[in-house]
Amino acid sequence: MMVLIALLCGCQAKEESPTTEKTTTTINTEYFTVEVPKKWKGAYAYEVYPDSESYAYTINFYEIESRQEMDGGFLFGISLYDEDEDISYLPSYEEIGMLKVEEQTYQVIVEYPTDVQFSDDTAKSYNQLCQDVDNIIQSIKAKDGCTLTKQ
Repeated sequence: MMVLIALLCGCQAKEESPTTEKTTTTINTEYFTVEVPKKWKGAYAYEVYPDSESYAYTINFYEIESRQEMDGGFLFGISLYDEDEDISYLPSYEEIGMLKVEEQTYQVIVEYPTDVQFSDDTAKSYNQLCQDVDNIIQSIKAKDGCTLTKQ
């Protein structure tokens, strides 16, 4: 009888596991994390650009087929600019909030493409990924030691 109960409990747990399975993949950067849908697997790439004198700390996301075919595919980027830096020169961006790291405060900016980033052959894949961009942006969370204040 005990064996039968144990087997039934084991089967029930297996049936429940798909509903509790995580549907996103966490991408860790130096300052924050973002959640990317698991359905994106194999369809996207990302690159992290560390702080430099020329550029802000940035992570850019790309649709991989367009990236390979035409060096396009840019979906969006999340950048950290010094809190007092003038970013009005950026062509297409949205302010997300402020990120405090120790004694430094950064503007958190999402940058968007300003031209066509896909071909006729890759448009469907590119546009499917675009549907999830807002949710990914909403998933930004500060890492330990950082404080994110969203606008």
